[in-house]
Amino acid sequence: MLVTWKEEQNLVLNKLVTDITDLKLQCTTIQKSNSDIQEAMIYINKDYEEMRNKVELLGKEHEEYTKYINERLETTVRDGSAHSRIIKNLEKKIDALEQQARRFAISRFVKSLKGAAKT
Repeated sequence: MLVTWKEEQNLVLNKLVTDITDLKLQCTTIQKSNSDIQEAMIYINKDYEEMRNKVELLGKEHEEYTKYINERLETTVRDGSAHSRIIKNLEKKIDALEQQARRFAISRFVKSLKGAAKT
């Protein structure tokens, strides 16, 4: 009976040793998996930070370009308005000069008619 009990205890102990060995192997596998996951997370986090920084930079550049374009547009509109006023003033001056030239031509024509009528 003692021999049987000892054999049973040996079987139980061997089973426990086998189970513990399996658990140690599983633990090692889990630790390796966790380590791989941590490395992947570090890599992903690094990539995420780089992308976030690039997106922020692009956002700032977009704001700067938008501001520049708006300023250029405002300048162009102002210059266009100034040029428009200059053109209108020039058109008025041209009209005045044309009227003056017509009056002068008419007065010369009238003088030439009067001169021809006297002779």
